[in-house]
Amino acid sequence: MMKRIIPILLQLQILAGLGFAGSADGQIEKILSQYSKIHSSLAEDSTEGVDAAAKSIQELASLLKSADPASEKLGEDIARAAQSIQGENLEQTRLEFFELSKPLLVYLNTYYSGKETYYRFYCDMAKKGWVQSEKEIRNPYYGSSMLTCGELIK
Repeated sequence: MMKRIIPILLQLQILAGLGFAGSADGQIEKILSQYSKIHSSLAEDSTEGVDAAAKSIQELASLLKSADPASEKLGEDIARAAQSIQGENLEQTRLEFFELSKPLLVYLNTYYSGKETYYRFYCDMAKKGWVQSEKEIRNPYYGSSMLTCGELIK
């Protein structure tokens, strides 16, 4: 009897550890919706709407809770990065956007199990990555000057 219970307990522990991904994916998708607004503005060489989207991301990320300290720290990193985005200067906003992209990329690569498809891109010229929901490259770091610079990494 005990030999049967131990494998079941191990499976339950594994599933409990994965609980963050499933429960937080809805929140991450809301964050990514706001992140996409920032991405679109930067790809169009604009900062319009960036402040409001960054504020929303900060609020949404502060609601991410988990029993897993590593994944909870990602939520804190996302909130902190969003807080730093001011949207006043295009070049500065692009730098701040990369700081926001880093924890989101980590989350998507490590925990994300949602149904939505998000593509990860990397621009070798800028040495920066980002996330977007469309497969067609729209580089937020160079905008119209090099809109299609980058490569799909997933």
